[in-house]
Amino acid sequence: MRKIVGFKINLRAWELLRRAKKEGISLEVSQEALQSDLDRIVKSLKPAILFDTFGVDDPDQKTFSPIPGIAYSLILATIGEPALPLQPVSVGSETLVWEMALEECRKFAVEIINSEAQKDSCELTPVSLLLAPEIQEAAIKKMDGSKIGIAFEESRMTPLLSSVASLSWISKIKKKKPKSQTIREPGADKTPAES
Repeated sequence: MRKIVGFKINLRAWELLRRAKKEGISLEVSQEALQSDLDRIVKSLKPAILFDTFGVDDPDQKTFSPIPGIAYSLILATIGEPALPLQPVSVGSETLVWEMALEECRKFAVEIINSEAQKDSCELTPVSLLLAPEIQEAAIKKMDGSKIGIAFEESRMTPLLSSVASLSWISKIKKKKPKSQTIREPGADKTPAES
């Protein structure tokens, strides 16, 4: 089980503007001002991840694994409880910021897991967020989420800005290369002197 806390995450203004536009949220602020605000917010975050990989014989594989594979990895991620509001904001953009921050935490874990999977000749499925409360609770118990301050209380995760995700390890299928068959013209092996 790996626990990593206090790593650097990057929040990009252009990405927030893109997501806000997609959601129909109008941010009346320049990209430069927004980036400055995001940089300030990042300093208030307390990113932490806890992840582990479990083999095919794990009794919880059917519960947590997105698809059957040779293994699966569970990821708990949190950014703590940021105290700073996003200034200036329009209603709804704070949620996008927190989603982006949690996504950055998960990406950090996936990069590490992917390097381990490649060593075992495996590839990973896309990250699957586990949203059902009973599955979140089971994952937090299995991983001992208290190691990074995540708990399950009153039918929800705390801190609220936390997530549980999983991904499956799939064995890479090695394709056999067909033997090349070169068709040679008669006499092609002879040098000009032999002709």
